[in-house]
Amino acid sequence: MAATNVRMNRSQGRSAKDMAKSATAPRSARTKAAKATPSPADLDDRIKHLECYIASASAANRTHRAMMADYVPAEEARRTRSKSTRRPMHTMQLARRRSAALFMQVIILVTMIAAAVGWMNQKFHFWN
Repeated sequence: MAATNVRMNRSQGRSAKDMAKSATAPRSARTKAAKATPSPADLDDRIKHLECYIASASAANRTHRAMMADYVPAEEARRTRSKSTRRPMHTMQLARRRSAALFMQVIILVTMIAAAVGWMNQKFHFWN
């Protein structure tokens, strides 16, 4: 049985294949697209508003910082850092794997040094 891509919205009841066959967008998409394009006058007003907001942002930030300079938050609003911050499980597992790999590297290095010293002792007789 082939799976069909069917819309769950009961008001429209059309599948995606049906819409693709008709090659027209659904009515709701057309109305949204029409509403989404504002008029040039609305765009100009919005641009002017944003330009004024951006120009006044630094002054507003300065006044806000000056007003909040002596502000102390309420005791219950302050956050105290706990010394025992828990790390996520995947971070702990990654750290454990790294430490195990480092431990294995140290064991291999010590074994190689002992083997090299033993071989040199056979060759040059450093001790009996």
